[in-house]
Amino acid sequence: MEFVGGHSDEYGIFLKKLTETELTQIISLKGALLDIRKELRQI
Repeated sequence: MEFVGGHSDEYGIFLKKLTETELTQIISLKGALLDIRKELRQI
């Protein structure tokens, strides 16, 4: 994670900086694996 905001507690994860392996490990809040590439195409 890297600092993104004006407050000292604002951090973010940038998807473009993740490896292919890290992208395949992203899960939903319900615990299901997400196909992040498919999710991004829908935006």
